[in-house]
Amino acid sequence: MPPSANKPTAAIQFGAENGQNSIVGWVTGDAQAPIRPQNFIENRQFWPLVEEVMAQHAHVDPELQAQAAFQKTGWMNIADGRNPPPLGRTGNAEDILGCVLIEDKTIMPGSFQPNCAHRPVSADGLFQLPKFLHAKLLERLS
Repeated sequence: MPPSANKPTAAIQFGAENGQNSIVGWVTGDAQAPIRPQNFIENRQFWPLVEEVMAQHAHVDPELQAQAAFQKTGWMNIADGRNPPPLGRTGNAEDILGCVLIEDKTIMPGSFQPNCAHRPVSADGLFQLPKFLHAKLLERLS
């Protein structure tokens, strides 16, 4: 739901499509200020679409497949691109989009698990999906 009408706000939209589902959230106060958790109100209708796209397409994402080849087996975190962890390290909880199961260097279809601690906006800014998943979300919203 949008913030109250008595506060100056700006909608943060994902892609060029209009509509409630493409709005990530709203910035309160100065619309020119950097997006930070304290001036951001999340659109609760948007994030389930992101998780749906990740669940449907994470196992075929070329970037994630390359990472899976190095891990070989077990659960692999999908890092938010706004603050990627150093190679071989685990990122901050708010910067982990979710995880997928790896078996024999392969991401198992249907294994995506969202991270309830992830935040669409952190002190490092707005979330950034891997390029392939970004494009799939744009397709889903069009």
